[in-house]
Amino acid sequence: MATKRQKIFISYFIIKASLFGIGYSRLFDLAANDTWISVILGTLLGLGIILIINKATMNKKGLSLKEYLKETLLLKLLIILLCSYFILEQITTLTNFMTSFYLLNTPAWVIGLCLIITALYIANKGLLTILKTSEMLFYLSIGVTVFALGILLTYVDLKHIMPIMIIKPKNLLSSSIIYALYTTIPLINLLSLKNDSSNTIKIYLITSLSILLLIFVILGIFGPELTKVLRFPEYIVLKRIKLLSFVEKIESLLSIVPSLLKTREVEKCEIVLLFISISH
Repeated sequence: MATKRQKIFISYFIIKASLFGIGYSRLFDLAANDTWISVILGTLLGLGIILIINKATMNKKGLSLKEYLKETLLLKLLIILLCSYFILEQITTLTNFMTSFYLLNTPAWVIGLCLIITALYIANKGLLTILKTSEMLFYLSIGVTVFALGILLTYVDLKHIMPIMIIKPKNLLSSSIIYALYTTIPLINLLSLKNDSSNTIKIYLITSLSILLLIFVILGIFGPELTKVLRFPEYIVLKRIKLLSFVEKIESLLSIVPSLLKTREVEKCEIVLLFISISH
């Protein structure tokens, strides 16, 4: 049976991974210099969505939202379609990522097929294995994130972010809505777990803060114009990290660090680590 702690940990990884690639690109394309502002507004909208879900769950006397949706066919169908969309988008994003940085000569359909097989393998292992994996990797992920952001903040030039509040309000609102939807809808995958509203809100705020800092760093280093044309700027920015003047290309290390953690439980589902580590 899943614990509250495990739901908190897996929520953290799901929220971060949901923006990888396409999500970040859409935010930067719409909001430019003001992307960090749209994240703040989007976080407030996201909290509203989470509160609505929590309220719906509480009205059903402790039932999970999955049980609640059994009574509403139309809403259940809508959620299935949304989840299917996000799954296809993530497979496409990861395929593009692999063909852009690692498997340059491998056909995209081969990578996509491997990802689908991997997803089926993970599903076959069951939710409990994934939850245990996320529980073991959470603190390592926090440590890696703090380490990376701490170094990258030294490269930030505020001139790249100025001026602010220059985009159209429509674009700012659109970017905020996209952020809110991208970071809340994937949590529907956890509907089978019992709801814990206070902890869900806390982890959402913590994760949004880490995303806000990452976006601030990306804009402060690359500037809005370059950020719009770069593919996967959240990964490329890690190339700026150097240690002791001789350790370079640390972005690959930071991306695969979780896979260095070998335990019996993780080995059963080690491919999950790739998906989780990508969110860094």
